[in-house]
Amino acid sequence: MDINENLTVEQQNRRDSFYRLINRIEIFQGAISPEESDFLKATYNPDEQYKITFTTNDDSRMYEATYKGGDLVRLIPENEDLFQGLQTGLKDDLAEKEKTTILNISNPTIEIEESISQKIIQPTPYSISDLSSNELNKILSNDNPVEIQKSLNEFNKKIDVLLEQEKSLYESLEDYSNRTEQLEEHPQLREEYKEEVLLKVDEFNHMLETSIDRLNGLEQLQSVTQVISNINYQTLREENMLEGLYYDEENFVDVTGPVKVINSLNSEMPFQRGFEQRFEEEQIQGSSFALSLAMNHQITNPKEQVKLHLTNYKNIQDFINQPYQPLDKEQLENLRQISFQSMERAVNVVNKEFAKNHEQSPLVNRTIVLDPKATIEKQQSFDKLYNELRPVAMLQEKQLNVFNIAELSSGYNSQVSDHWHKETLKVVDNYLMTNTSYPSKNDNYISLDELDKGITVLTLKGVQRTDIQNEELKQHLETINNTIESLNEKLELLEPHEDRKEIVQMLNYMEKYYENIIENHLTIEDKGNMIQEVYQGNSETSFDYKQLVERIAELEKMVSDKEKKNLFNDLSDNLKNNVRSELEKMQERIEKLSEQISSIKENFKQFTYGKMESVYKVAFKAIDKLDQKVQNMKNEIEKDLEDVKEKMQEKPKEKIQAMEIER
Repeated sequence: MDINENLTVEQQNRRDSFYRLINRIEIFQGAISPEESDFLKATYNPDEQYKITFTTNDDSRMYEATYKGGDLVRLIPENEDLFQGLQTGLKDDLAEKEKTTILNISNPTIEIEESISQKIIQPTPYSISDLSSNELNKILSNDNPVEIQKSLNEFNKKIDVLLEQEKSLYESLEDYSNRTEQLEEHPQLREEYKEEVLLKVDEFNHMLETSIDRLNGLEQLQSVTQVISNINYQTLREENMLEGLYYDEENFVDVTGPVKVINSLNSEMPFQRGFEQRFEEEQIQGSSFALSLAMNHQITNPKEQVKLHLTNYKNIQDFINQPYQPLDKEQLENLRQISFQSMERAVNVVNKEFAKNHEQSPLVNRTIVLDPKATIEKQQSFDKLYNELRPVAMLQEKQLNVFNIAELSSGYNSQVSDHWHKETLKVVDNYLMTNTSYPSKNDNYISLDELDKGITVLTLKGVQRTDIQNEELKQHLETINNTIESLNEKLELLEPHEDRKEIVQMLNYMEKYYENIIENHLTIEDKGNMIQEVYQGNSETSFDYKQLVERIAELEKMVSDKEKKNLFNDLSDNLKNNVRSELEKMQERIEKLSEQISSIKENFKQFTYGKMESVYKVAFKAIDKLDQKVQNMKNEIEKDLEDVKEKMQEKPKEKIQAMEIER
């Protein structure tokens, strides 16, 4: 939107008066070109100042006149007579060539333009291409962590200088672009001069795009070097090499105290990015400050530690995989190895937490690629690790264990969720083997992981199973049920002082796993057979589960179709009675179905108190879901019937009026 659109009439008059002054200077003085004249007018803003520098011809004195909102507001140096004369325009006129010589006219947009030109020609102390290729290559080719860190510190200082310069240029270019973005349609741009003005604006917009690219490149370079610095600094801490980093033989500064403070902290707890730069700048302030700084930057939460290491890994990998690569092949491989260090640290944190939170400690498997030439396979292995550990960073307040990771991993791709599902089954398997007698009592016991694979194959959709396969599936489900029962028995035997968290999580996971198989993997016939077998084991009667599901679906459709009809728009009393009768019949059918389901649930309920087999719990939940559907329909029909009865008692408005006329 043009800022001049909202001017008052008075403001427009002052603006137009100033435009005429610019036009006269262009014509009579020739101090500005037509293109410059149009640009000055097209970038007019009533809240900004215009400055006109000129000399008076009679005494050759130089003045600067400041205009704002079209009015002269200041003259430097002060000259009251000249100021009054210029202000009224009766005695003095800046455009009058015999009296004045215009030296320069500017406004904030022109000043930004001039500032940009100066910033562009300003020499830079370092070359971006040299930093990103030569210097970074040299740093990565060094195998001494102390020398790497020193070089990185200097490298980051150079990047900071370039970033400061580039940000300043970018801000000016962006400001200029915003001020000129609607210039093309401005009425003060004359057609014969418009093209040249717009070409200049386009040139500055192109500079803005180039500056954005340079800024992004510098920020990316800064980011990756900060990541390398963070990883390398952690190496120095782990290998107790910090004193070698800060000791300076030529300009010795006693930093023994601050360094000892850092060394006294647990090196397994990394620092946030940027700590090493802050410490280098502030170490002279002493040990107390160093301790405070370190405590504020130390990451004590294991999940946050994993998040840092994973982020470091990903940032370096993104840099390696960028389309334009300034590093040579050898240093690229060195950088890749640095990222692997970060992934190894993430694995270490997770495994340490697993050891604390699991009785039978599982382990995150590291890469098994040992051949140094198999770089592609090793990279794929580490990428797989990265994806598998990503859910860890999202645990927040939850404990870092396989059960919580498995629960969160469902939001990631199937490979990640399948991995943690298998890991969880392994944890349960190991616990059963060492803490219960179930596996030893069962000659046909197979690991839960193998059992899970078998169930996956046997429940593939569209595959017709043989009788032998049906029996095998039944045995697998019995094994899961028996596993849950064994865990329940173990839970009952635990002493009050013994930790119950892990086994409770195992039970919850296995019950959800069992329920998921029944609900989502079995056919309706399989589910019906399982539920009916449980039911008939405790009742002389029987029911057809499949038929029950079909009846509920049929009723749901009837209720749904009923909703699509407008029951009382233009219906006669007879039709309304028919609707009422239809709803009552529907209600009767639903009531009978509800009674049948209640009876089935009562059969299962006697097994839902105290000790119970999981198969009863799963069967009860399956029937309970059907019951919820029926109850929803029941409530809906009851509400509709109440509405029908209420409306049938109301007399239409027309009938009431007719009765009143008869009276």
